[in-house]
Amino acid sequence: MEQGGAAIDGATASHTFNTAADTATLSFTAPVQITQAPAVLEVVGQGGNFLYSGIGITIYKIS
Repeated sequence: MEQGGAAIDGATASHTFNTAADTATLSFTAPVQITQAPAVLEVVGQGGNFLYSGIGITIYKIS
């Protein structure tokens, strides 16, 4: 995951697909400090062409 275009430490997940029919469920948990709004968080896939489905993200504010 990236915040403002920079990678967030620990916010990664990986899977190696062996066939075109392979599927995978990936998840990660990472604290993110937002110092100024608005903030842009982006989940980025790398290494090939991907079809995404059933995508979700949950963000909790800790005060």
